[in-house]
Amino acid sequence: QFRILLILLFSDDLFNLKDFLLKSVEPLINNIDLFSRR
Repeated sequence: QFRILLILLFSDDLFNLKDFLLKSVEPLINNIDLFSRR
């Protein structure tokens, strides 16, 4: 049971990390896109 709980917590953490990465990478890509257009 403890392992299942750990996996659930970890997967939730991974989901948050993914969300955070997406939010921080998206503006970065937009900036690169703006620079490459110049």
